[in-house]
Amino acid sequence: MIRFAGLKQLRMYPRRKILFITQIAPFPITGGEQLRSYGLIKMLSNLGIETTAIIDSRSRNVPELTNIKFVLFDFRKQPSHIHLVNVISIFRKNKTLVSLINELTEKDKYDTAIIDYLFYGQYINLLKKKGISVIYGTHNAQAGLYLQRKAQGIKSFFYIWFEFFVQTFHERFYFPRADALVVVSQKDYTFYKSYIKPEKIFLVPNMIEKTPINLETIEKENYVVMTANFHAFQNAVGLEWFIKEVWDEELSQVTFLKLFGFGSIKFFESLKQKYHFRNIEALGEVDNIKPYIAKARISIVPLLDGGGTRLKCLEAMSLKTQLISTSKGAEGIEHNNSIIIADTATVFKQRILDVIGGSVNTVSEAYRIFEEKYSLEATQKTLSGLLQKQLKQ
Repeated sequence: MIRFAGLKQLRMYPRRKILFITQIAPFPITGGEQLRSYGLIKMLSNLGIETTAIIDSRSRNVPELTNIKFVLFDFRKQPSHIHLVNVISIFRKNKTLVSLINELTEKDKYDTAIIDYLFYGQYINLLKKKGISVIYGTHNAQAGLYLQRKAQGIKSFFYIWFEFFVQTFHERFYFPRADALVVVSQKDYTFYKSYIKPEKIFLVPNMIEKTPINLETIEKENYVVMTANFHAFQNAVGLEWFIKEVWDEELSQVTFLKLFGFGSIKFFESLKQKYHFRNIEALGEVDNIKPYIAKARISIVPLLDGGGTRLKCLEAMSLKTQLISTSKGAEGIEHNNSIIIADTATVFKQRILDVIGGSVNTVSEAYRIFEEKYSLEATQKTLSGLLQKQLKQ
C-alpha cells in the first residue's frame, strides 16, 4: 500500500468507519464545490479509512476508490410555491434521508460522520444520538455570502435579508453542536470562533489533486478561460462585469474567451441579449476540465463578491496556467504575488495584454506554492490530525 502522511497513526484504528454526507454531486468535477468534496473523499481513501459516502444522485461516472463505498441519494427538494416555506426548510429533516441514515447505521457501526457543506446542521443531533461524533465541513461562511447578493427591488431586498437571518440562525443554532467544525480560510476561522470554541475549529485549506497530465508537454493555446458554476451569483456577476468593462475590441483581436461550467451556456445566452462582443464562447459542463485549463494561456477569476477560498484559483496554479484575479477572487490564498491581482477594468485588461505579450509570467512560483500548501498531499496531513483526534474519542 502507498504510504501517505498520517497513515501509520490511523492504522492504529483499522476498524474505524466514517459516514460522509454531502448534497453535492462530486462527479464529474465541474466546479469548486465538487473539487472540495472530491478532495475530502479522496483523502479518506488515501488514509485507508473505510468510508460510506452518501452523494447526490446526479453524479455521473462515479469512480471506484479504495475504501470508499458510494451511495447515491436524491438531495433535491420539492420546492413550495411559497418562497418563505422554502427558506425555512433548512430546519426540516428529509424523512427519506433519515431512513437511509438509519438503515446504514443499523448495518454498520460508524465512529464519525462528516457532513459536507451548506445547511444540514439539523442532522447533527440525529447522528450524535447514535454515538457518532460529527465533523461539520464548511466551504465558506455561507450565510454571509448570501447577503452579498444584489437586490433587484424591495421584494428582493426583503427576501435576501430574511434568508440571511434564517441561514445565520441555522449556523449559530446547529454548528456549535458539532464535535468539530472545518473551515477553509483564516478569515472564516476568525468569523466562526466568535460563537464556537476555537479548539473545535480546524482549518483544512482547499486542495487540488496533482494532475496526471505531463504539464511539460502541454502546448499553450491562445485563449483565456473562466470556469465556474454560473448559477452562483458571484460568478455570474463577475463574468458580466468582465464582459461589460474589460473585454473590448482590442482584447477580442488578440485572444479568445472560453467559458466552462454549470449554467455557462444559459447565462452566456442572456448576456448576448445585453452586450455586443466577439470571440467569446460558452461550452457548458465537461467531464474533465483540466486539459482545457492546462492548454489556456490565461485563467481568470474576475470576482467582486464571495467568500472562502477559490478552488478555481488553485486549479489554475496546479496546472501551470497563468492566473489573473481580483483581490476578492484570490481571497484566502497565500500566493506570494504569484497570482496577478487586477481590481479595475483597466488594470485587468492590461495584465491580460502583458501575459500575452510575454512580459509577465508567475506560473513557476504559483506551482511551487500549490505543491507546498494546497496540494491534496499537503492538506492530507491536516485532515489526518483532525481524524486522529476524533477517532480516539
